[in-house]
Amino acid sequence: MKTHPKWAPAKLDPTSWRPVPGRARSEVIAEQDDAAGGRDRRKLELADGRTATGSIELKDLGGRRVYGYLRHSTGGHTVCTYVGEAPGSTRLDRLRCAWTLAHERGLV
Repeated sequence: MKTHPKWAPAKLDPTSWRPVPGRARSEVIAEQDDAAGGRDRRKLELADGRTATGSIELKDLGGRRVYGYLRHSTGGHTVCTYVGEAPGSTRLDRLRCAWTLAHERGLV
């Protein structure tokens, strides 16, 4: 069976997108800041004029691709917005790609 040209040749290695369990909050923040290009590049302007700090969540939906979702919290609720496919060989590569897409699409 011929595979789709955009698919990975096999199931993805979970370490290329899944976070390491048991990380400290400071490590999670540092990872997102690094991938976005700095803390200030994670700021989102909300409709009511306030700001929120976004983060990217990577998801493998059971296929051979990983997708990025921009998340932030407002009014006690988490808002999750699809960003796009996040290719890469490491988690950091995928996060950087998703942050770049979020900026290009005007989500941040």
